[in-house]
Amino acid sequence: MKKALLNYRYYVMMIVGFVAILGVISIPNEELPIMKWTLALLLSKGIGLGAGYGLYKLVAYWESKNLVPELSKMIEEE
Repeated sequence: MKKALLNYRYYVMMIVGFVAILGVISIPNEELPIMKWTLALLLSKGIGLGAGYGLYKLVAYWESKNLVPELSKMIEEE
């Protein structure tokens, strides 16, 4: 467990995952004009989906190189 706390990759995954969640669930200010509101909505969803895809690719890459063994072990157990 201590090795997992010292592995910076887990912190990177948490930050990118947090950005993905915030991007997907966020809603722009309703007082904005409709075009700015729509643009803000699309940008936030795009950022969230892009971060989610980036997280998926990071996990797949690090898992293939066995750089996140605790995560790999947890996935294999399920």
